[in-house]
Amino acid sequence: MKTKKLKSTESKIRLILFLLVFLVNPWIFVFSRNLDYFFPLRISFVSLENQVFIDNVNTLRGELIQSQFPVMISRLLINKFVMCGFEITTRYLQTFDISYLAFWGDVDLLKSTHASGPLLLSVLFLAAVGIYFSINKNKNFRLLLLLIVSPIPASFISIQYESISRIPVFIMLSVLAYIGLSEILTRKKAVFWILTLVLVFEFIRFTHDFSYHYPGRLVEQLQK
Repeated sequence: MKTKKLKSTESKIRLILFLLVFLVNPWIFVFSRNLDYFFPLRISFVSLENQVFIDNVNTLRGELIQSQFPVMISRLLINKFVMCGFEITTRYLQTFDISYLAFWGDVDLLKSTHASGPLLLSVLFLAAVGIYFSINKNKNFRLLLLLIVSPIPASFISIQYESISRIPVFIMLSVLAYIGLSEILTRKKAVFWILTLVLVFEFIRFTHDFSYHYPGRLVEQLQK
């Protein structure tokens, strides 16, 4: 009986920890508030026929040829496929930009308060801890693989730092943050309580801005 009670208590604690690191994140509140503005979704993808790519290819290839670079090699190095691949790679890497994730967020004010990113900074720290323990203990590799794969859909969106397509990334980072917080709880309870207080403080700061300042910024954008 005692064992069952302990397991039940442990399960409740784990659920509370997961809800703590998941439900405090700004993207949930911002997306919920502005959900009506997102539909129908207007999504454009990175395209080989993008005029910017074509202009960049012509400019860069012309500069190489003028510098006496062989024409054939210039065409191999500079073409629409290379430029498109560069853009897709750039958008993939932008997903893990700390300034985007924790401080600024989406360019569109409907998807970000511009006073914080989609995730709290303390959640990102806990996610890093979760990644460390997952690698160090040789476990949760499926979660790490999912984290690596999750930004791929967003990489093909033409708008930079577009957040709706990055929701899978936010979820995976929250799961890893939960793992990090759980590991800290089992090792350093004092550190656990300090980090929990920091998390709560960050959440209070966000909710204050979200409730009192963000609506004004949003109205100003919608009136433009």
